[in-house]
Amino acid sequence: MTELLLDPNIRTWVFVPIVVITFFIGIIRHYVSILLSSQKKVEVQQIKDTQALLRSRLLRENGKYIPKSAFLMRKHYFNDKEAGVLKLAQDRAAPAAANPMQGVSYEGCMNRLIDWFWTRLFVNQFRVID
Repeated sequence: MTELLLDPNIRTWVFVPIVVITFFIGIIRHYVSILLSSQKKVEVQQIKDTQALLRSRLLRENGKYIPKSAFLMRKHYFNDKEAGVLKLAQDRAAPAAANPMQGVSYEGCMNRLIDWFWTRLFVNQFRVID
C-alpha cells in the first residue's frame, strides 16, 4: 500500500481559506435570512383575547384582595354563559395554524451547493498551482 503524501501548504492554501469563507458565508446567510423573513401579522382580536385571558388569570390569583361583590361582578363579566368575554373568545377560536413544513425549502440544498462550490474551487486551484 502506498503512502499518501500531503504538501504542508495544503493547510495554508486550502484548509484555512475554506474555514474562513465558510464562516463568513454562515454570517451572511444568517443576516440574509433575517432580512427575508416575514413578520407575522397579529390581529387585534387575537390581542384582545390574550389580554382577556391575562386579566382573568389576575382576577383568579388576586380575587381575595377585593370585595366579594366586586369579584363576583368581574367573574360574571368573564364567565357569563351567553355574553361572557371568555365564552365569546372560545367561540371565535382561531383555526389551526398552517404547517410550517408544508412547502419544500431549497434553502438548505442551496447552502450545501455553495459550500461544495467553494471547497471544490480551492482544492482545484491548489492542484493547478501545485
